Parts: sequence; C-alpha cells; structure tokens
Amino acid sequence: MSVLRRRTRLVYFRVSEEEYTHLEDACQTFGLRSISDAVRTAVQNMVKQETDPPSASENQALSRVATVVSDLNCRIGRLLTALGIEDTPVIDPTTAEKCLGAGANAPAAWKRK
Repeated sequence: MSVLRRRTRLVYFRVSEEEYTHLEDACQTFGLRSISDAVRTAVQNMVKQETDPPSASENQALSRVATVVSDLNCRIGRLLTALGIEDTPVIDPTTAEKCLGAGANAPAAWKRK
C-alpha cells in the first residue's frame, strides 16, 4: 500500500442525489475507501492518460495490428476477386496498390465508394 500523504487542498463540486448514490454504490462495489478517493483516482487516471505518450511497446503492438489488418485486407480482396464478387468495397486503392501493385487498375470491389 502506498504511503499516505497529507492533503491540504480542497476541490469542491456538486452532484445530484442520484449521482451521489451512484458514487456510493461504486465505492462499495469496487471496495474503495471513500468517494473522495474514488474521484481523486479517476481524475488522476484521466489526466495521466491524456499526458502520457504511447510507450514503445504500445507503438510496436499498434504497428503489428496495422500490418495484420493490411494483410487481411489483401487476402480478402484476392478472395473476392477469385470469387468474382466485385460489388463489395473492401480495400482502398492505396492498399490495393500495396497488395498487388494494382493501383488505379484494382478491381471495383477494392475501391471505396
């Protein structure tokens, strides 16, 4: 457990009876000591998420996901072409060019409408 620090500043805001009841219920559900602790933690997490850039591992994971999605788009486009289905937009022309070098000559199914 973290060391408790003396808190000397106050932040006030008003909530409705219904909002207060929801906060109390959330504290009980999640085993939080008080509404103050719950709100403080929520606000600190919100601020941290907005100021912390993605980590290197998060960027790598996103890059891997983008690569997999691009590969799947290529495979779907090839499958649709092989099946003779050309009325379903699947891949944008840029991705089509990367897949088969098709570019402007990509099947109609590969072009966004």
